[in-house]
Amino acid sequence: MRQRTINLLIVDDQSGIRGLLYEVFRSEGYRLFLASGGREAVTLAQQNPPDIVLLDIRMPDMDGVETLRILKKINPEARICVMTALDLSGRVRRALERGVDRFISKPFDIDEIRKVVRLLAVKKGAPGTQSSQVAEERRAYGEPENGRGSSS
Repeated sequence: MRQRTINLLIVDDQSGIRGLLYEVFRSEGYRLFLASGGREAVTLAQQNPPDIVLLDIRMPDMDGVETLRILKKINPEARICVMTALDLSGRVRRALERGVDRFISKPFDIDEIRKVVRLLAVKKGAPGTQSSQVAEERRAYGEPENGRGSSS
């Protein structure tokens, strides 16, 4: 049986960041979709529901909170990583925490974002992601190696 490729949606209004992330992930086996804003992300997600989303919060056409809400309606199982230079506190962070798996501060470290996406792919059950390297990364992020929360 052929296993499905993970759809990775990158949403950022800065073309340099989209281009950088495209270069980082293009050779790693993901189907990549790039959106310059929330509306474009929603359109792409309706056509190709994302498994993983790298989402900027501050965008001119539709902010990340509203984009997140709609993307989660399209695919409630999507894994979301918010990338932001903003200090997220209070109401915005609480709204985001309901559907976000990870937060990454901009400027971000390429190796860190690569590890985060790999971990989110493991959570989605992506083929070929349960290696010793991924297990080591899970430990570094304080996650159990079997992908399940603690049973306490």
